[in-house]
Amino acid sequence: MGKMKVGSAGSPKVAVVPPVQSQSVQPQMEQVVERIVEIPKPVTKDVIVEISKPVYNIVEVEQVIQKPKIKVEEVQQTVIKPVFTIKQETIILDQMQKKLEESVAIATNKLNALNACVIQKNAETQELQGELKRVKNELVVLKVCAIASVVAGIVAALASVMG
Repeated sequence: MGKMKVGSAGSPKVAVVPPVQSQSVQPQMEQVVERIVEIPKPVTKDVIVEISKPVYNIVEVEQVIQKPKIKVEEVQQTVIKPVFTIKQETIILDQMQKKLEESVAIATNKLNALNACVIQKNAETQELQGELKRVKNELVVLKVCAIASVVAGIVAALASVMG
């Protein structure tokens, strides 16, 4: 709430009085009175105002519709049919047979080369497996010999101590 001072304020006014002869005049004093009054704040409210949409009236329509003009002309087409005789067809079939046989021969050669490589790799793998088995057997024999030599050393040490 706002506060406001209400009262007499401002510069004192001097009044000119003619001199009085026998009476004594007391000077007049102005008295200032202050009062505090509370003024309430203004209350505001939201007001919704609806503005209607304008309505249009169609007065005149100007529209020119042009129909497209399509001109159709017939185009003469000539179809060339190939004429084959039986002799020509057999020549073409013979050429296709030769190309097919060449392709089969090339594929067969490549397949034979791959088979030879596979057979060679299988032989090498079997040789390596044989060598691996032989090395394992030798390892087992070496372990047995090592254990036997350790046992013989312990027996010899015991024999020398005892006797």
